[in-house]
Amino acid sequence: MRVMTYVQAGEIPAALRLYGIRVRTGLGDDDMFNALTYRRSSLSGQRFHVRDSTSTPQGRVVVITADGTDGHANYVFVVAEAGGSRGRVQHDSLLADALGELAAIRVRRELASRGVAEPRREARAQAASSSVVRRYNQIFSARS
Repeated sequence: MRVMTYVQAGEIPAALRLYGIRVRTGLGDDDMFNALTYRRSSLSGQRFHVRDSTSTPQGRVVVITADGTDGHANYVFVVAEAGGSRGRVQHDSLLADALGELAAIRVRRELASRGVAEPRREARAQAASSSVVRRYNQIFSARS
C-alpha cells in the first residue's frame, strides 16, 4: 500500500525503492518512474485499503482497493516474503497497467506524427501495450 501512497503524494523515487532489484533492472528506473508518474493523477483523491492478503510460494499476494469519486479499482501486488528482497514488490497490476497505457500513448503519438491512419495506429498501440506488459510479467515469472 505504501507504493500507492507514495505515488499519490508524488514521491515517485520513494515508491521505486519499494520494488525488487530484478524488477528495477529488468524495466529500468526511467520507464518505471514515467509510468508511476503517469498513474499519479488516477490515484488522486483515492483512499486505499487492503481487501485480501494471502501467502503463496511466489510471495505475499495483497489485493488493495482504491476508492474515490470515480468508483473503485482493485490492484494486486506480489511482495517477497523471504531473502534479500523481503518486503519488496515483485509484481503489481498498478505498474503493469501504467506501463501498458504509457507504451500505447507513445506509439499513438509517434504514428500520428507520421500520418499513419487511425485503425493501424490503434492496432500498433495495443501491440506495444501488450508487449511491455508481457515483458514485465516475464520478469516476475523468471523468478518464480
